[in-house]
Amino acid sequence: MKKNLVFIPPFPFDDTFYKPQYDFFKKDFTHIKINPYTATDKIEKTNSEVTIDKFALEIYTKLKKMKKDKTILVGCSLGGYVILRYLELFPNSVSGIILLNTKPEADTEAQKKSRLSQISMINLGNKKEFLESFLNNSIHESTKTNKKKYDELLKNINKRTKLSLKLTLLALMSRTDTTENLLNIKIPTLSISGDSDRIIAYDQMKNMSERIQNSRLVLVPNSGHLSSFENSEFVNEEMLKFLKTV
Repeated sequence: MKKNLVFIPPFPFDDTFYKPQYDFFKKDFTHIKINPYTATDKIEKTNSEVTIDKFALEIYTKLKKMKKDKTILVGCSLGGYVILRYLELFPNSVSGIILLNTKPEADTEAQKKSRLSQISMINLGNKKEFLESFLNNSIHESTKTNKKKYDELLKNINKRTKLSLKLTLLALMSRTDTTENLLNIKIPTLSISGDSDRIIAYDQMKNMSERIQNSRLVLVPNSGHLSSFENSEFVNEEMLKFLKTV
């Protein structure tokens, strides 16, 4: 029986962010594509509340309806935040996790102020500038000079509506700290960090990985905050080695 891989994309991408993984694993694994926060594109009311808990609940509900138990969750950045919260809420429904470029800590006050500035930027009609700045800060220099990769990433994030971006930024600001629960995670875990990640440094991921009982940490060369896309060949091989043990 094929193992079920559930891919949760990073902000502000949709599930096509993981195309390099879908193509690589399609023969031997079942892919479950989930877009918990890109669904906010359809929200019209500005008073709608979006939270990490809601994202986690949406994933749990979808998997239950599909009758998929003991799945392996894969999440980059915000996708990782959702996974760590998911394990607090539904600890017995997962057989393994892959955490890419993520951390358990909540936003600091400085980070919250930065997100408010980003929301203000979007409100002032500078969505394009926000997205380009966000992307350029997220990726390795080699990705910036790879026109095909860069254009693919930029096209993906430009699909998000202004309201979707703002609601998800608010969800990021309000997320809870999941550090204490790391010691309760007993399932096999692969933690993956980019060697040039300016958003979540290797040391932060190392601290997280050391708190998880059954975790292995991998450093991806020539990669920023979007390692599974930027250096997919390296990441796919590391994921495959891990998945053979789960």
